Amino acid sequence: MQQRQLLALVLVSLPCTVSAQAAEVAHTLGRLSVTMYLGSTSRGASSGLEEAMRVNGYDEAESRGCDIGGCGFGPVRHPASAFKGNIKQLSVRYRFRRSIGAELLLGEAPAGRTQGFRDSETLDLGYTGSVIAPLISFEIPATRTKPDPIVFSLGVGPAFLRTRWEYLTSENYERDVVNTTSTGAAGAATIGWPFLRIFHLDVSAQYRWFGGSTVRAPRWSLGDRPAHASASHGYLGAGIGVRF
Repeated sequence: MQQRQLLALVLVSLPCTVSAQAAEVAHTLGRLSVTMYLGSTSRGASSGLEEAMRVNGYDEAESRGCDIGGCGFGPVRHPASAFKGNIKQLSVRYRFRRSIGAELLLGEAPAGRTQGFRDSETLDLGYTGSVIAPLISFEIPATRTKPDPIVFSLGVGPAFLRTRWEYLTSENYERDVVNTTSTGAAGAATIGWPFLRIFHLDVSAQYRWFGGSTVRAPRWSLGDRPAHASASHGYLGAGIGVRF
């Protein structure tokens, strides 16, 4: 009688043990994830550069000629800006617990050009850069589906921006290149849809804040005063990730 009771107890507890082990394996499998994003940003430094050009008189219109948008015969208004879309970003996330983790964002910053015109002189400013942001992230299951619920996460942390500025004027055709580093903060809100056990589709909205930067070339400044432009910008992207 005792042997039958012991056998029944083992048979009842076995599924629970296997289920707990499977959940633990799934939890361990999902600790590390890597996601490649493709998205777009807001204008970044171009708004500040345009305002600085207006203040310093680089807002005259050419009767005809070429600008960033192309060539034509009508009046060309200044300042004018163009910036790059399709910004790439890599995310590496490690989950310490079920709701707390760390995320490292490596991506491109807004890139573009701003052009002004004053007294027959064309002024062209180009910029490009990269962003690094280590974040602390907090995950919240958005659904009760098991074993892979849709997950909503919030992250916040410092951010570092490396920018390459390129200056070119039509007056002396001198080109100056300056590299600057800015420190700020970043915040991210991400929602992830798991599929095929180890993959997930992520959509992320971010804001990267940086203080105003003084834009000044070694042998040149914007008019009588240097330009002050903020490189703060928003980012919206989607990507496919893999869990390990």
